[in-house]
Amino acid sequence: MTDETVNMGTCSGCHQRIRWAYTPAGKAMPFDPDPVTAPDQGTYVLEGKHARKPEPLFDTVFHLTHYATCPKADDFRLKK
Repeated sequence: MTDETVNMGTCSGCHQRIRWAYTPAGKAMPFDPDPVTAPDQGTYVLEGKHARKPEPLFDTVFHLTHYATCPKADDFRLKK
């Protein structure tokens, strides 16, 4: 079993497949499992269980945070 399959789950809002990874700050964050080819706002590089901001000159495979694509993302935002 690979790290990629261990970290898979389902979004409780939209029921799409997601992949969990930890940001450099140690926070768990959901990502869309399918890679995108261009870095954009909300893209990260996933390395096993860890996510980091991309280095555009060196990285070629990126993953978009699920918050950017989930139609129910507002349901998961902390209320101030």
